[in-house]
Amino acid sequence: MSGAGARRKQHGRPLGGRLLAVATLLLAALLVLRFLVADDGYPALLALRSDLGRMESEVVHLSVENSNLRHRILALREDAYPIEKIAREELDFAAPGELIYLFPEELSIPDASAGNGSRPGH
Repeated sequence: MSGAGARRKQHGRPLGGRLLAVATLLLAALLVLRFLVADDGYPALLALRSDLGRMESEVVHLSVENSNLRHRILALREDAYPIEKIAREELDFAAPGELIYLFPEELSIPDASAGNGSRPGH
């Protein structure tokens, strides 16, 4: 082969095939670089993974809370005591025949030293 033929075909590949391979590698490198530095690339993937982990943890927590609430609902349906307790303590209700004594939350006791200075009985 002459000089022109040797240039077109080195190592068994035509010049166009090598250019296509280089262009493909360059494009792939640019895409990888964009993925690593772009806001919607790798940083976004890391943020989404973090959000996923947080949300999965929240789902577990809410599932446990949901289960506890279901058990509490069943207990309230089967046993009237907790409902009666709330009615008595928060709403001041009474069952038939019961007497309720209500005391003030803060009892004020007069201060003996604030009086006229005399002690009772003297």
